[in-house]
Amino acid sequence: MKPQLLPNVRQMQAADIASVFAIEQQIQMHPWTQQAFTSSLQNHKYGYVLEIDKQIMGYSIFQSLPPEAELLTFGIIATKQKQGYGYYFLEYCINALKQKQIKKLFLEVDQTNHAAMNLYHKMGFTIYGKRKNYYPNGATAWLLSIEI
Repeated sequence: MKPQLLPNVRQMQAADIASVFAIEQQIQMHPWTQQAFTSSLQNHKYGYVLEIDKQIMGYSIFQSLPPEAELLTFGIIATKQKQGYGYYFLEYCINALKQKQIKKLFLEVDQTNHAAMNLYHKMGFTIYGKRKNYYPNGATAWLLSIEI
């Protein structure tokens, strides 16, 4: 499914953190702190934001050591989920990673987060392992990867 409105994607800036953090708190099962976002951008990790009409609707943060990268966090505001924005945004991010000589992308996802699992499977990610009791609530994390 293609999004109805063509969004803009750009590199995340420090000024975006408050908006990104607000979305994170609304949608994530295990949300990051605002300080975690700040630290990530200061410590050589990089992120992107998805905007519609200059409003942030999604975000991603990666760390990389070519030829591999890890998706640390990813989210789309609840009002734009299941409309093709997550697929569009993740596809954009993967293409940006290719430009950085990344060949393989890894991520972890809560096994109960079915919406995220569906998106990752549509994108071609495969499960290669799991981490039991990974999250503070004791949930298991699936370990996924994709060759890009």
